[in-house]
Amino acid sequence: MRVADLLRGAGDAAAPSRPIQQVVPNAPPLQPVLPAEPTPLRREAGPRRAAPSAPRRDVAATPLPPATLKPMMAARSQAPARIAKVRRPKNTKKLLLLIALVTLGLGGALVPAYFKAGSEMRRTALATDLRFMNGASKRYRDDHVGRMPGLDDDSNVDGDRLVRQLTLPTDARGQVQPGGAFGPYLRAGIPPNPWNGSNGVKIVSTAALPAADDTTGWVYHVPTGQFVSNAREE
Repeated sequence: MRVADLLRGAGDAAAPSRPIQQVVPNAPPLQPVLPAEPTPLRREAGPRRAAPSAPRRDVAATPLPPATLKPMMAARSQAPARIAKVRRPKNTKKLLLLIALVTLGLGGALVPAYFKAGSEMRRTALATDLRFMNGASKRYRDDHVGRMPGLDDDSNVDGDRLVRQLTLPTDARGQVQPGGAFGPYLRAGIPPNPWNGSNGVKIVSTAALPAADDTTGWVYHVPTGQFVSNAREE
């Protein structure tokens, strides 16, 4: 064997072996495989937790040693107590006199006005009651052919009959009946006089009216067929 053949055989043995590739006809070329991209980290939804911190030391909550407290308490107890002096107000008598004068002035102005307002209210109520009562008497005469309320068979006016005929239903003859065709003209009854609180009726047949005597609340004047007040106004 020649030396050249030996060297060639040693070179072939030292050469690395190559994998045998199978050739496939009409196969597409192989694409290089790229390394996968790293996936970004995602934070899960939920409450955030604060990082634990070192416990804080409360200086005010640290108790003082007894050796320090005793001298402080002893010094506080030995300190003299201060009493605030109350100063008497100046011109007290003048202030009280001024308040009294203002009170008297207001009282003198308000009290008469109060009584005047009460009197005006009573006069207004009296005028209203007389208007209703005299209107009821007129309607009775119109419904009963001019016959005055309260007349009996003898043509005399009776107080009880007058009140009944004005406050209860009546027929055409003036007789009080539950199912009468006329009335009642004063459904709430005879009102009390605002000045003396009486609802009584006094019958007066004279031409001139007498002075009010407060014996009743009202006076029925037969010649005119009108109600008037029998109370003394204050």
